[in-house]
Amino acid sequence: MLHQIKIDAVIFDMDGILIDSEPLWKEAEKQVLASYNIDSTIQARLLDTRGLRVDEVVRLWIQAASKTGLELTQLIEQVHLTAKSLIEKNKPALPGVEHALELCKSHGLKIGLVSASPQKIIDDALSSLGITHYFDAVVSSENMVNCKPHPEVYLETANLLDVSALSCVAIEDSVDGMIACKAARMRSIVVTPEKGFNDPRFGLADFHLTSLLDLSKKHFS
Repeated sequence: MLHQIKIDAVIFDMDGILIDSEPLWKEAEKQVLASYNIDSTIQARLLDTRGLRVDEVVRLWIQAASKTGLELTQLIEQVHLTAKSLIEKNKPALPGVEHALELCKSHGLKIGLVSASPQKIIDDALSSLGITHYFDAVVSSENMVNCKPHPEVYLETANLLDVSALSCVAIEDSVDGMIACKAARMRSIVVTPEKGFNDPRFGLADFHLTSLLDLSKKHFS
């Protein structure tokens, strides 16, 4: 029988796990880029951008549109501000958030959060949902050299939690996020709605759920 490593911490992705913000980010990108006369239908032709930082997504838009001479920093800032406004207005909490956090807390697990969103947006989102107090470490990849699927953000979070990456469970909704946590040698739980549940790439995950409401003690054992 293989030795089972004791789990000491659970690390949550934010967008798509705690809040249903992916559609709001896409809307923000569409609004801002349309103001620069970039065709909004380009969005549908891009590869899956879940888990990517906004700067990477904006670069993909511009590249696909063959646009030149745009001020990238200004575009990114406008997308951030628009998304922040949409998130504050909609407060799109996903089902099972408090259940999952209380479950982790009741079993004495440290709790971390990772996100490609800027730190200010992360802080505001957690505050609006009233869940800031659950987290022992909150890490944004906005200023990191690498973003998902690179494991940097997960390794940094494990370091801040003062635990081995091997003793962490990461909860993700995207393929890039799942690859990032597996590259960090963490146990992977993927949570996706039924619409994307049969994506064969999620076979790499240790567990695959349709909702945080399905999370239970067995996933940390």
